[in-house]
Amino acid sequence: MNFNFDDCPCRRNTGSRKWEKYKDSKTIPAWIADMDFPACREIIDAIKERAEHGVFGYTDPTPSLRAAVVDHVREMQGWEIRPEWIVFTPTVISAISTCVRAFCPPGGTAICLQPVYPPLIFTPGRWRRKTLTAPVLFENGRWRLNVDAIEENAAKNPDAKFLLLCSPYNPYGLVLREAELARIAAIAERYSLLICSDEIHCDLVLATSLRHRSLASLNEKIAARTVTLMAASKTYNIAGLACGFAIIPNTNLRERFFEELEAACGEVNLFGFHATEIAFRKGEPWRQTCLKYLRENLDYLCDALKDVPGVKMPMRPEASFLAWLDVSALKLDDPAGTFAAGGVGMNCGTEFAACKDFLRLNFGCPRKCLEAIVKNIRAVANAHTTS
Repeated sequence: MNFNFDDCPCRRNTGSRKWEKYKDSKTIPAWIADMDFPACREIIDAIKERAEHGVFGYTDPTPSLRAAVVDHVREMQGWEIRPEWIVFTPTVISAISTCVRAFCPPGGTAICLQPVYPPLIFTPGRWRRKTLTAPVLFENGRWRLNVDAIEENAAKNPDAKFLLLCSPYNPYGLVLREAELARIAAIAERYSLLICSDEIHCDLVLATSLRHRSLASLNEKIAARTVTLMAASKTYNIAGLACGFAIIPNTNLRERFFEELEAACGEVNLFGFHATEIAFRKGEPWRQTCLKYLRENLDYLCDALKDVPGVKMPMRPEASFLAWLDVSALKLDDPAGTFAAGGVGMNCGTEFAACKDFLRLNFGCPRKCLEAIVKNIRAVANAHTTS
């Protein structure tokens, strides 16, 4: 099947959070993790067919949807999960919040890597929980988790019984290796940690030599301590349909999670249910084409940035469609604001609890759009390069 990722509909004046942020039409949004590609035709047609039914009442996940998730996780990772382990959530963000409330008591302490996807590091504080951070390290041209710091936090703080993990790791696009996961699993067992593992980007591995593996798939012991969060939303670009899911093998944890979810979160969108099932059943050709396009976009981006003064990408992303840029050499007072004024809207590093000199760029867009983004980045960098 042919999919045209070069020809995407205009998203301005559609209520798009990504495109409405910058009112100046000259500023290209490259911030929020939201691709500009239309969903695959099978999803669009399925939503149209469901809409024709005409009744949109409260809707529960069907056995066929649960089976589609089970089959998808098996096909992608070789992980055998059970239908009853799955709890559907409006979003992965709502699931993170549910995990914090359910598994980290008021006044308790959560451990988190830093910098990281904002809901992971900031949600505990919003619910009046404490947060201990373990800085991610850059060594030998690669970001790596500071597993020693995770263990040190757990050892020194007996009330820290909850770990928030991101895998693949956002914002670096880092695919965690099995050895890293095994060390985290051992620490969790040693210090009785429960883990919330955000794996929403797991089906977007760009490095062809790598494969995502869920932490909970290592063994039954770590599975009993882990809530794994996934969704079709990022991979198939259907985030607006609001459907995610948690995989929770431990019955007690699953019941606690569901009780908290039911008390504080709304219903899952019925179109989200339907789109998720169709994505997992019929979306693989689209996903493979999307991955190829993202890899080519990333090749272009890496090559184009080589001669841009003061802008570097410390590590080529291994997953997702997000690049982490270091612009510290430009010595800008407000890097994100400066680049936005110059025509590229990117996430500021402070949103991830990093310094302002890091920016996150979304390259999940048509090539012509990415070329314009690079052109504007080069113009800003040239204008602020000191001789």
